[in-house]
Amino acid sequence: MMAENTKNTTDNAKMPETWDELKEQPLFAGLPDMAKPQELNVAQSAEFSVTWQRISERNGKLGDMGLFGDDEADKPKKKPKYDESEAVILMAEIVQYADMFYREIAADEKQWDEFTRGRTLENLYVLLVSLTTFYSVALGKSSASKTRLENAE
Repeated sequence: MMAENTKNTTDNAKMPETWDELKEQPLFAGLPDMAKPQELNVAQSAEFSVTWQRISERNGKLGDMGLFGDDEADKPKKKPKYDESEAVILMAEIVQYADMFYREIAADEKQWDEFTRGRTLENLYVLLVSLTTFYSVALGKSSASKTRLENAE
């Protein structure tokens, strides 16, 4: 039941390319002001990398369990059985790790609390994985656009 709902929710969304496009999406209505990807300082960038790693590892485990319904995907022959309890724990860990990061970069922590309050675990999971994916893509673009200064010889 949960696997089907999560698959439908994540498959239908197109990843926004700009902050304004992100905030226009219904899922992100009321998103508070926060440091945008290209504005992250060194500590924030490092913390984002840790958050991304934690989320990616757990999301991979959810995928391996079959949460996303990727029956045709290349998987090992002996696929672990879907375990609702383990899936809930992995999703909760993803939500907690992401919340710790975004709470820190929100301009107003109370606004972040208001934005996230009263949501289901599934909704928070989709919201925070989507936001983290947006940050990851935007940071990659931001890094690629910077040029390295070289000494003239």
